[in-house]
Order: sequence, then C-alpha cells, then structure tokens
Amino acid sequence: MMKAMSGSLCCACLVAGMVLLLSGCTKDAFDLRSQYTGPYSFTVQIHGAHGVGQDWLITDTTYTDAGAVLNGSRSGLMEIQGSSFELQAVLHEHGNLIGYYNPGSGNFPTTGSIDYTYRSNSPSGSTRFHISGNKQ
Repeated sequence: MMKAMSGSLCCACLVAGMVLLLSGCTKDAFDLRSQYTGPYSFTVQIHGAHGVGQDWLITDTTYTDAGAVLNGSRSGLMEIQGSSFELQAVLHEHGNLIGYYNPGSGNFPTTGSIDYTYRSNSPSGSTRFHISGNKQ
C-alpha cells in the first residue's frame, strides 16, 4: 500500500513540476505587439491655437512622415516614431492605445494601420496632433 502511494505522489510531483516549468517559459499571452510593428507611412495633422499678446496664432498643418511602430522597453509598451515625433503608448485589448507619457489615445484599426491623437497644452493655448498611418 505504501509503495503504491509513494508512486502516485511521485507521479503527481512530476506532473506539477512539469506544469511549473512550462508555465515559466511561456510568452505573455497578451503581448501581441509584434503584429503591429514595422515601418509605417504617417499622415500628421496639427491643429492649434495660442495666444500671443492680444493676437491668436492658429496652426493648421498636415504633412506626411516616414517612421515606424516598435516594441517598447516594457511589456505592452509601443513606440510610435516619425522623423518629427516620438511617442510611447500602452497597447490594450483589441488594439487600443493609451498614451504613456502623453495625454493621448488611439488604436490599431487593423494590424496594418494606426490612428492616434494627443494634445499638448500650455498656458497660452493648446495643440492637437492626429497621427494616422499605414504599415509599409
């Protein structure tokens, strides 16, 4: 009886050890960043209004910019880089993005496109940046 019991215990320990070993080696189930990374062509729209003395300076600019979406230094963190900007955002479920250092949000409508908006505020006014892009 004791021999059968120790064999069962040994088998149970072996199975538990294998489960722990395999679970320690698995990739973060939510780290889906690689499907969105790569070179992108961005369209950047800038709209702003700033008070300068009694006058207002209105900015309304659209330009294209080559760049990339890269994995960030932490799990879930994405870097959105163009030649004129560098942003970090946290990737959430369903491709949603929330700004990491900037007050922005957006998403990946598909694995090959991005749509992100953030705002920069100052005492004299604010500027809204809208970045959309397609993977190349």
